[in-house]
Amino acid sequence: MPFKDKDLLPGQCGDEHLLGALRIMARQYRGGSAKSAEKLVELTLETAIEEYGRRPADMSLFRWLRAIMQRHLN
Repeated sequence: MPFKDKDLLPGQCGDEHLLGALRIMARQYRGGSAKSAEKLVELTLETAIEEYGRRPADMSLFRWLRAIMQRHLN
């Protein structure tokens, strides 16, 4: 089941679940391959570190990371 923005907004789930959610989402994108999904999560987090200063203030952390991950799918 795909994640929705509301699933991981602050105060609802918490950041401690963020990495797990990213891994699950990456596995869905990578057809269940754990190795490929881990590489996608790693790439996503590396990009987030590089682009942190450009994160939109009105966007939840999960939405922003999901958008970065989706950019790496092509």
